[in-house]
Amino acid sequence: METQSWAHRRPQNLIIGIAFIALAVALVFQAVRYIADGTGGLVPFLMLLCGPALCIYYIWYFNFYQPETDV
Repeated sequence: METQSWAHRRPQNLIIGIAFIALAVALVFQAVRYIADGTGGLVPFLMLLCGPALCIYYIWYFNFYQPETDV
């Protein structure tokens, strides 16, 4: 029988996915506010590009990736 880590089981992976979606929305919102205010230099642009990309990766990792287990 295959055992999965705590974070890969349901409903934990769904809760983690929802948390990462909320984090991505918050990062984009904050980055847009920084850009509109003209503060932060390069950091808001990195938040705008890299924040959602990392969130998408972790959503994929916790919901669709099946880690290999040692037999």
